[in-house]
Amino acid sequence: MKLLPSLAAVAADATLVAGPAAAGVCNVNACSTRLMGVVTSGATPGFKPVQNATVSIYQASVGAPVLLNTTVTDARGQFSVTLPKQGADEIRYAVAAHGQTELMTVMAPGDRPHLRINEMTTVASAYAMAQFFQAKQISGKPLPLQIAAGMFRNLAAPDRGEISDVLRRSPNG
Repeated sequence: MKLLPSLAAVAADATLVAGPAAAGVCNVNACSTRLMGVVTSGATPGFKPVQNATVSIYQASVGAPVLLNTTVTDARGQFSVTLPKQGADEIRYAVAAHGQTELMTVMAPGDRPHLRINEMTTVASAYAMAQFFQAKQISGKPLPLQIAAGMFRNLAAPDRGEISDVLRRSPNG
C-alpha cells in the first residue's frame, strides 16, 4: 500500500527535523536568557536613575573573568541584555560604569532575571567577594565563589537593591 511508505517518509523527515541538536548548536530560547535591570543611585524611595552607564556582565572563573555582554542604560537607568544560560555552578557579576563611578552586583544561578545595581549591591558585592578581587576583577574556583555569592544574597536583595530579608528579620532586624 502506497500510504505506508509515505507516512514512513514523513516520519523520517520529522525525525531529522526534530531530532537531537548537534553539539554546540541550539536555538535562542534553549541557550540564552534575557537579563533586565536598572542602575540607580541613592536611597530606594528617592533613588535617581543612572543614564548612559556602561553595564558589563562577566562570568567569574579560575583565571580572568569572561566578558559575556555589554550594554548602555537608557534615560531611566534601565538596560536589557541577552546572555548565555547560566550554568549551575557559574557566578556572574555586573559592573555599571559612569564617569568615575562604578557600581556592581553579583548574580548566582537561580536569581531572578531582573536586578538593580546601586550602592547597596556594590557594598555587599565588595564585602562578599573581597578575597576574590584581583585588579578590579573577580576570579576564583567555583565552590568558593558560590559560597561568597550566598553571602552576597545574605547582605543584599539583588532584584530590589535593598538590604536582604535575612538582615531585616529577627534576630538581625
